[in-house]
Formats: sequence, structure tokens, C-alpha cells
Amino acid sequence: PGAVTLTQSGLANGTFTPGSVTGGGGSTLTVNTTGMPAGSYPFTIKGTSGATVHSVPATLVVQAAPPPAQGDFSISATPTSRYLFEPATTTFTVTITPTSGFNGQVSLSATGFVPGVTGSFAPNPGTSSSTFTVQVSGVKASRTGTRVTLTITGTSGSLAHSTTVTLIVI
Repeated sequence: PGAVTLTQSGLANGTFTPGSVTGGGGSTLTVNTTGMPAGSYPFTIKGTSGATVHSVPATLVVQAAPPPAQGDFSISATPTSRYLFEPATTTFTVTITPTSGFNGQVSLSATGFVPGVTGSFAPNPGTSSSTFTVQVSGVKASRTGTRVTLTITGTSGSLAHSTTVTLIVI
């Protein structure tokens, strides 16, 4: 038994490694599909040994690449609560934790403010950590221990996650 030389026709590129085999050996056809649109591509594999030639039809199926993973993120704040004598200014650290390859910017907002309580984020939008500064003045607590719960929401495209912090005005 002599060496069998392997070739292909019908594909723009494609290389057998090794290019010839003996004694029932195997070979791998490598095809570069970069830039090829999704679809079916018929081709022919030909084995030649001296005057003997055998051919077999084959089809290469190229599938569209999956869309890139959007990823996600989670959001948390520390500490989760603060006791304050008014007037006062305090800060919370808002942490944005990426998951599944997320690398976008997250716009931060807060709700739940009552008269006399204001807040702002820096930086905003954020990518990993922002400081949420809250100012309390004029809440006029009718009793010791007035609680103000603020919901912090991070948004990036269609993704949105929230966490809460609590101010206890004494």
C-alpha cells in the first residue's frame, strides 16, 4: 500500500494535515471560516495513490456566531444604614460588581427622598464604585428614630438592579 495524498476542491481554503497518509492513517482538514457567511458549502475530498483516485462529497456547515454575551452586574451599598443627628451629611459606598463579562457603565439614581433629605452620586455613571452623599437637614422628626429608606438603582441598557439604604434620624 502506497501513500494516499489528500486534497479538497470547492472550498476557498482548506488544508489536510498531514497531506498524505499510509496504512489507514488519519488526517485533519482545517478550514478557516473567518468572514464566511453562515450557510452550507459543498466540497469534494479526493484521495490519490498512483493511478487510483477516490472522491467523496462533503458539506461544510458554517453557523452564525452567537451574539456577544451582554453580561450583567449587581449593586450593593455599605453601610446599609446610618444613624444621624440632623443637620448632617453622610456617605454610602455603592459597589457595582460585573458578572458574565459585563463592562458597561451604570447610571445611578435614588428614590425615597423626603423633604429635607437630598443625595448625589460621584462618579455617575459609574463602573465599579461610586460615593452616594446624603444630606439631611430639616426633616423635623416628630419622634426620635424617624426612618428614611432610599432605593438606589443602577441602570445600564435594559439591565436594572436596586439596593436600599436606611437613614435613622435622631
